[in-house]
Amino acid sequence: MILKLYEGKQKGLNPFQVIEACVEKDLVAFIQDPFASQTIDQFRLERQKYYELELSKTKNITILEHTLSKLWEHSFDLPSYQEKIRETIQRYKR
Repeated sequence: MILKLYEGKQKGLNPFQVIEACVEKDLVAFIQDPFASQTIDQFRLERQKYYELELSKTKNITILEHTLSKLWEHSFDLPSYQEKIRETIQRYKR
């Protein structure tokens, strides 16, 4: 979800628009038979709640743009992570 949010932000979308795009994809993927509009509305509402919950789980995650590449690397030894760690420590020292 955090990557979808990041990519949406790069396209100028706000979090609500990213969630709506995810819900639309889900509608196409999961609802293939003609259903009553009430069923589709309920499905949409439940998926919005799901994605909002998923989005809330990412509030403490930071994507460092200069570390993005086709090969994902997760290491606390990266200079960008070290910089963010120092910033966080300084923020809590105040």
